[in-house]
Amino acid sequence: MYKKEESQTFVSGKRVETQSNFTLVGRIYYSVLKNFFARIFAWIWLCKVKGEENIPKEGAFLIAPNHQSYLDFLLIIFVFRKSINLTFFIKKPYFNKLIWKHFLVQMGQIMADRRSIGKAISLLRDGQAPVVLFAEGTRTSTGEIGELNRSLAVIAEKIPDLKIIPVGIVGAFEAWPAGQKFPRLGKKIKISIAKGVSFADIGGDKAYFLGKIKRGLTSLAE
Repeated sequence: MYKKEESQTFVSGKRVETQSNFTLVGRIYYSVLKNFFARIFAWIWLCKVKGEENIPKEGAFLIAPNHQSYLDFLLIIFVFRKSINLTFFIKKPYFNKLIWKHFLVQMGQIMADRRSIGKAISLLRDGQAPVVLFAEGTRTSTGEIGELNRSLAVIAEKIPDLKIIPVGIVGAFEAWPAGQKFPRLGKKIKISIAKGVSFADIGGDKAYFLGKIKRGLTSLAE
């Protein structure tokens, strides 16, 4: 079972209550993921969460974790379980598989293609749901944080006051690296959540923004 570790920053306000783009069936699917599978995965692999008080209590926000393994999805759902629903950017090949497509469409997930940025911006502007965009856009093949996905900066620039929540994941690569069929038991994962920052807070251009976010993620993932 994971241990909660408090950080120094506290964000006051009401708990997040978001309207979702999920169907009724999709909400049931998501509830099963959050309350059953995510809890089991957290019990097995997650040993510490730091900075849960930095999760915004109201409004839409963009979660930007580094991406180490397939475990990341369920662990992010668990850590952000007090938010009603999360909408992830999902690679297009998963939507080409009938079973995956059914679940993903019902749960309102965003297919990562040339229209995905517009869909995410629409959700975030309407305050419908928190969105998750893995900062690198794909799993790491080395365990290190790679170049960040430009889409992160594009969305942040389009909604300058949107809070971006950097999330550092440590240990998931060792538990389930790319190319391995099954996760390893006995490996422990730590997750750190930073206080949200916006494009307006950081200033500069998109390259400068991505540089600041990457440095922050690197620090969280140490």
